[in-house]
Amino acid sequence: MSIWMILAATAIIVAFALLARASLNLHAALTDKPDLAMYILMPETHIQKIDLLRDHGKERDYLVTTATGSLFVKLQKSDGKWNIIEQEPLRADE
Repeated sequence: MSIWMILAATAIIVAFALLARASLNLHAALTDKPDLAMYILMPETHIQKIDLLRDHGKERDYLVTTATGSLFVKLQKSDGKWNIIEQEPLRADE
């Protein structure tokens, strides 16, 4: 066996291990960490800041500050994953 075959096999194993770990982190973000899930569920909003307003166990209310303004966002945990059930833009007082 050549050293190159051993190195190639090792590189493939390391790559698969890194992909598996990234997959586990993504799953954890959507199921265990609702604050991180907001960034994954709303990538187009360019979130700058997230403030938790209320926590009702399986429902959480947030004030989300984005580049275009503030949003009221309600997350609900169903089937083990956090989902956005309400998203409403807030108007600024003039």
